[in-house]
Amino acid sequence: MPRVQAATSPSDPLAEARRASLVLVLPILAGLTTPWAVWAAAGWIDANGLAVASMLLAAMYMHAVWWLGDREAALRARFGRRYTPPSADLALAVCMGLAGSMVAPGLSAAALVGVVGLPRASGLIDSYDPLALGASGTTIDLSRVIPGRGELDVVPGGVAHITVPRFGTPTAFALSWSAVEGAFCFAPSQCLTVDRRSGRVSVHHAEIGRITAVGAVPPPDSARDGAPWEIMNLFR
Repeated sequence: MPRVQAATSPSDPLAEARRASLVLVLPILAGLTTPWAVWAAAGWIDANGLAVASMLLAAMYMHAVWWLGDREAALRARFGRRYTPPSADLALAVCMGLAGSMVAPGLSAAALVGVVGLPRASGLIDSYDPLALGASGTTIDLSRVIPGRGELDVVPGGVAHITVPRFGTPTAFALSWSAVEGAFCFAPSQCLTVDRRSGRVSVHHAEIGRITAVGAVPPPDSARDGAPWEIMNLFR
């Protein structure tokens, strides 16, 4: 008997739409996971690497759009479809996807810094150990509870400096400190507890600041001795 050629049925539009969406979402997902994967493997991320990742993912996204366009042209030729221009909503979604693929690494890196802190994300330290930080020097951002600059510079040698406003003039204070396991202390009952993973600083289980830099900061030209009342109020 003569062989009867089966009619080729057109592909499922819903399945094609799902496949296209998946192809376009993959570069964005790659951008969201790249900073975490690089940090887990190498122990650090930097701005140059994020810029390169953004450009590569944008190129990957454009390649995916090009591939989908070629696939659509092949399907039109196969099933005899007419070309119809994409809707304005679809064109906007594709453009937003391109923007998303470029900003995804930066947004993911910001989330990483929010979790582990900038010094650890940049590979300067493995953990926020007050004993090690006291030997190298560090800066604690207390701006959420202390007005003005609100940064406490812990300097090796047992002296910390902070500048607070006094009668409209920034005034530096020098106060003694000591490092113990998990905390910087100014007195036996006045300690800033440091989370080793995130660098968050707390007093009585209430977060008041965060370690933002590692390394000794030059002391001010002149400073008053003793802790200002802004520091003392943290422990009441």
